[in-house]
Amino acid sequence: MAKKIITGCAKRKGAYVKAKKYLSEMLSKGLKADSFVYASALHAYASSGMEKEARALFEEMQADGIKPAKFHYASLLNMYAEKLNAEEAEALFEQFQKSGLPLDEVHSGWESVY
Repeated sequence: MAKKIITGCAKRKGAYVKAKKYLSEMLSKGLKADSFVYASALHAYASSGMEKEARALFEEMQADGIKPAKFHYASLLNMYAEKLNAEEAEALFEQFQKSGLPLDEVHSGWESVY
């Protein structure tokens, strides 16, 4: 149930508070969040412009053993582009390059920063 709510939060701008609540509840009950759940929560944070929270969730996801995929990077890069935060975008892009994912996977997000 929490997974569906978190996914729904990703579709509504400003719903990051609910996404955070349900993700926390899910994890506190010992349930594992998968890549899709983290992507949905990350998108909810990023689309609401919550830079610090989105980045913290990205780091938490990796600490939980989830390897970032193109949609995780794209959510953050799009957020940084909207906020004109080139410094964070560049740092994330460097991390992306080291990940081994194909460059064309997030190319459009990177271009929008500059």
